[in-house]
Amino acid sequence: MGATTLLGLAVVACADSSAATDLAALPVMSAPVAGTTNSFVETNPDGKVFRQMDVIGEWNAVSASIADVVRAHGWTIESVNCVGTGNDVISRKQVDGRWILMEAGAGETIAGMILSVPTDQRPARTPLEVTGRCPQVLVAAASS
Repeated sequence: MGATTLLGLAVVACADSSAATDLAALPVMSAPVAGTTNSFVETNPDGKVFRQMDVIGEWNAVSASIADVVRAHGWTIESVNCVGTGNDVISRKQVDGRWILMEAGAGETIAGMILSVPTDQRPARTPLEVTGRCPQVLVAAASS
C-alpha cells in the first residue's frame, strides 16, 4: 500500500470514529432542572443514555422545567403526554448530522431523560401534539 492509500484509510477511520456522538456529553444532560436533585447519567450497552433525577418539587412544575431546559438547549418538542401519574416530553434535535430522540418526563418522585439515536432518522414533527390532561404550565413551556 502506498502512502496515499494509508493516508486515505486514516482519514476515513477518523471520520468514522467522530461520527459517534457522545450523547452523555450533550449539555442538556447536565443542565440544571428546577425542582430536582441527585442527578446522575448512565449509558446502556445499546447506546441509550439515561439521566435520572429525584423530584423534590411539584412534579407538574418539574415537567414544565424539563420542557424549558429542553427548548433552551435547542431541542424541538414534538409532543407532551399527560396520562396517569407522570408527564412525558418527547423531542428531537439534529446533532452531528443525526437526529437524536429525547424521551423525558417527571412523576411524583423521579424525573428523567433518555437519549437515543432512532432508526427512523426523521426531522422533528411540528406542531406540538398534546395528549391527556396536561397542566397549562407544561403546555405553555413546551409550545413557547
